[in-house]
Amino acid sequence: MRLRTDERGVTVQIGTVLLFAVLVVLLSTYQAQVVPQENSQVEFKHNQQVQNQLQDLRDELHRTAATDSGGSASIPLGTQYPVRALFVNPPSPSGTLRTTELGTDSKVSIENAVASGETRDYWDGSTQEFSTRGLSYEPNYHVYQNAPTTVYANGVLYNRFDSAKTVVAGQRLVKGNTLSLVTVDGTLSKSSSQSLSVSPTAVSASTRTIAVRESGDPIELTVPTELSATMWEETLLEDEFDGSDSDEDAYVQAVESVPGEDAVRIVLEPGTYELQLAKVGVGNDVSGVEPHYVTDVSGDNTSVAENSTRKLVVEVRDRYNNPVTGARVNLSLVSNDLPDRLHYRGEVGETLTDVRTDGQGQVELRYEVDEFDGANRRVKVRTSIADVPPTSGEFEDGAQENLTFRLSVYGVGGPGNGNGPGGPTPTPGGIEYNRDAVAVDADNEGTPASVRFSVTNSYDQQLTITDVEIDPKRGKIKQLSDPSSNEGQWESELYVDADTRDGINDVPGGADLPTSLDMSEFYWQTTPSVEPVLSGGSTATFSLMQFLEGNGNNPQQADMTGETVSVRITYRLANGTVETEELTIEATGA
Repeated sequence: MRLRTDERGVTVQIGTVLLFAVLVVLLSTYQAQVVPQENSQVEFKHNQQVQNQLQDLRDELHRTAATDSGGSASIPLGTQYPVRALFVNPPSPSGTLRTTELGTDSKVSIENAVASGETRDYWDGSTQEFSTRGLSYEPNYHVYQNAPTTVYANGVLYNRFDSAKTVVAGQRLVKGNTLSLVTVDGTLSKSSSQSLSVSPTAVSASTRTIAVRESGDPIELTVPTELSATMWEETLLEDEFDGSDSDEDAYVQAVESVPGEDAVRIVLEPGTYELQLAKVGVGNDVSGVEPHYVTDVSGDNTSVAENSTRKLVVEVRDRYNNPVTGARVNLSLVSNDLPDRLHYRGEVGETLTDVRTDGQGQVELRYEVDEFDGANRRVKVRTSIADVPPTSGEFEDGAQENLTFRLSVYGVGGPGNGNGPGGPTPTPGGIEYNRDAVAVDADNEGTPASVRFSVTNSYDQQLTITDVEIDPKRGKIKQLSDPSSNEGQWESELYVDADTRDGINDVPGGADLPTSLDMSEFYWQTTPSVEPVLSGGSTATFSLMQFLEGNGNNPQQADMTGETVSVRITYRLANGTVETEELTIEATGA
């Protein structure tokens, strides 16, 4: 007997196999296409997060430089993929954060910048270079192709792609008439899929700001960078660029590529700039700073009466213009045969050595003089951070590591004290600004382009003003020029209304600013300039006519309301002493 074949179960088995095959194909497709797409999104979002955290690090570098207080920023070098039960993830992506060299020599330079006073011994127009480094983050993703390397350099945060560069956060080097450079030092290199905490340290915090202006040629900043001059001009410095000199709030007149170097040169318009420098460290191998120059804080070019003292304050700074704590200072007195001496924390003598600066980088000492006979004298207090200054002979006080205080010492009456029997009895005083500066529309043309202010002679003796220096803070104000062909108040560039004798200075064609007006110089063939004379305790009124801004043959009147002007007055007292006072005036509206 033959049995029949039963094939009913074959269809179920084939269906099961086909369903399993479809499931395998779907799972394989998901693994091959969907998982990478989702992981790519994870990597992309992580890259955006890193860029945000690098902006925080950039801000932390500048905050540390400004406040001298360290903080930290956490950078997620890598990330994690979501957990998948049925699918396989590649290893967690990682990234590398490291310090890098910048440009050809990794140095920022400042050229043609000149300061005033003792600071000019250092900032004398020569080229000053400052080494710096950058930071770069390079991701190691599995899926996200062509992810950028994110770079921090000279305050700028940008993405470097294979074919382009895009700015993430702009520059802080030039903001109006403020120049702010934060250099980076140290070595850092870390590769990981975890987060890295970066803690910047302040090596030289920008606690001091100095005023500089051009030495003749414009101030130039040379910045090592792989970004083009066009990107700097059109993107990074867009709000600061003023190639036509028509924007009073913009000061960059040119941006140039440096031939043969990965660097750009930023050329600034003539004017006064506030310069802030700082150095911060990241990672290891951070170098410190050393004393670089010395400057006076108070006491120079002052008068001292017999049987009295005068406070002298010295400040030692590093090459970033910031004070150095614990720096060694030596001081010597050039006495000129007077019964005088120097005092510092219990030490007394004509020479003080190994005096240390305090937490502000300063040394405060006192010069003391007893009663003496004879003429008034000039004495010197020599200061050096290099050697012990001599008490006589030559001394290079123009060197940046040296400083000389010049004091006028006088008697207080009686025969032989330089004043003559029965002569005036001088007491310490000065020229005091009465804080009454006002902008004046002196020619009734609608613009308050002139300035009037007053000073008081606080000495009890007569003084004669010999020189007046005028320097507006805003660099766009470039000339002081009266429109009149006559001489007098509101007809000359400078007129001083004084009680004993008025003063006048009239300059043919006007004076380019900043300017120094010699009150005795003969400008016109018919009318000489006149030195104003003030009796003791009297007040004199200065009239400055008028301030102009802009270049070319058609400068415009400058509205002086709210403008700040430095006025440096040199005068001669009746006893022969010559003094200088520097006033800062801010004109209000009339």
